[in-house]
Amino acid sequence: MGTSPASTRQQMQDSRRPGAEHAPATDPVDAARQAIWRLFEQGQIDEHSATEALLAVDVGLRRMRSPQRDAHKREDGDRVDPGK
Repeated sequence: MGTSPASTRQQMQDSRRPGAEHAPATDPVDAARQAIWRLFEQGQIDEHSATEALLAVDVGLRRMRSPQRDAHKREDGDRVDPGK
């Protein structure tokens, strides 16, 4: 399933705050999105690559916010031994 160039541009514009190209982002996620947008505007990456990069940022955010992530961070003493 492909993404049209028009929808990619719209997605990238939606992910960008007004004036963001002039103000440095303090949030790492915003900084990543701005960098992706700049690369796209400069023609260094195409629509497909820009879309993949934006999706990767979103997937990373979802994984960071996932309740399962906390389960993996438990200390060894908190784990249940399946053999018992």
